[in-house]
Amino acid sequence: MVAEREANLKKIEHCTLENNGFDFVIISSHSVQLAEYWSARLKETSEQLLGSRTRILSIVEDWPGGAGNGLGTLYALKKAEELALKNHQVHLLEQIQNGASIAIYHTAGKGTRSAPLSLAECNNKSAIKLPGHIQIGREFKTITLLEAVLKQTSIYASSRKGRLSVFWGDQIFVPSASTNYQPRTHIDILAKKLCFPSADEWKEKGYNQYGVITIGNDGECEQIEKVSFEQLTALLESERIAPAVEIGLSFGSFSISHVLLEILLDTFKEELNSRSGSLDSDPHFWMPLTLEWGVYAEIMTSKGSDLAELEKLYQRMQDVKAQITQLGSSLGLLGIVDVGEDAYWWDFGSTSNYYHNCMKLTGNDEEGSALRRFFHVKLEDLQDKKNPHLKIDDSSIVLNSEIVSGVVKNSIVIDSSCKQVQLTNSLVMDSCLQSIQSNKSVIYHTLANRDLVLTEYTLRADVMTPNEKQALPLWSSLSANKRSDWSTVLPNNTLSFEDCYKLNSKSCPLNMGEKFSELWEDLVDSVD
Repeated sequence: MVAEREANLKKIEHCTLENNGFDFVIISSHSVQLAEYWSARLKETSEQLLGSRTRILSIVEDWPGGAGNGLGTLYALKKAEELALKNHQVHLLEQIQNGASIAIYHTAGKGTRSAPLSLAECNNKSAIKLPGHIQIGREFKTITLLEAVLKQTSIYASSRKGRLSVFWGDQIFVPSASTNYQPRTHIDILAKKLCFPSADEWKEKGYNQYGVITIGNDGECEQIEKVSFEQLTALLESERIAPAVEIGLSFGSFSISHVLLEILLDTFKEELNSRSGSLDSDPHFWMPLTLEWGVYAEIMTSKGSDLAELEKLYQRMQDVKAQITQLGSSLGLLGIVDVGEDAYWWDFGSTSNYYHNCMKLTGNDEEGSALRRFFHVKLEDLQDKKNPHLKIDDSSIVLNSEIVSGVVKNSIVIDSSCKQVQLTNSLVMDSCLQSIQSNKSVIYHTLANRDLVLTEYTLRADVMTPNEKQALPLWSSLSANKRSDWSTVLPNNTLSFEDCYKLNSKSCPLNMGEKFSELWEDLVDSVD
């Protein structure tokens, strides 16, 4: 498994050179401004991430209230179909039928778990910067979260000819199982396969936070939304779901056959035309396809779903299942694509995970080495040995940054300018600072012409807003509950995260970035 993980890491590194990425990549954003941003950005970077053959289609999910990732996937394909016909004179559905591989990347969502990082990027959570570089022309710029996800997931393209793949824009993983496989089911879901765990393991590792796929002796799978160990074992003991010898912890990302895709598009054509409703893939598509009605109703009503609405949806998905059966396909219904028990999995979707996974780059272990390889970071090339006023230890990463004096211990400084620093176990990203003293904290997209002293697990990120001439500082804690804090004005802040989100709901990230750069230059001049 470890050898396979190493092979996959090499495959990620060489996928671009070998032009083995997806034929079409669809980026689904929640505003016109973000769709335009990704269209412009990926025009400059996609060849390095995906190869020269991949065509990018950046669309807007202009769906009142949000479609959910189930309907949102179908709607993204529908809109991309129009764009592909206009820009490339091709029909995407025909392309899939003829063996093309197409992938959708969902970036929609407010970014509540990643605030204020997402707010610093003008509500563009997939543009959050990671500690690595990508070349644009003759310049090297910080790689974004979405670009890193595009780079990693392309290794599945060669196994998914004639299928539609769906990925989320906030997690990166290096599988320890082979990514070369022959699809055997209409739906395959990326998951970590495990022997059936004990109650203690379930609680200790937080498996109730994941969608669960039960796997029987015959390979048949059933999708179950997040449940407790007691709920799952009760269902198994009562034989209301098939006996399971293994389980898969779902990553949520999936691929589907062109046969199922066309049936789903037809089944939900009314919702797609009227842009109404909200359905997610796991609880509203895969669960009613694979579970008995009583089990499905029990699980979903325990989560607050309306029973009458569930029954209507269940019957529609059973009709989908019947259509698949009538076609006499040799494919099964639902299966998993195992990422391997030893897979590296780096989730950047929350501020806490962002900090902890970025800091793994400083680790003197196999995972730290793998993460540095992924981002093309070499420790031995990053240390400033000539400045007698600056001490940087061997585990720290200082990339494309200027530091006049101070001490950097087990910390990361990327694309920043700092006059004086005292950093321990901290991350400084895209910031211009007079003086900073920090331990176990994150300073992101920050401009400060005064001394900053941060207590442990503090997060500071500055936000540009349309009507303000200066960047607005936002403070938070890496351990804060972002969902409950979303509408609250936190200590030292003048606005809530929600207020900032609304202010920038129609802002252009490119324009806000230019304003930030102008303020940066002014600050550098004043500090000097």
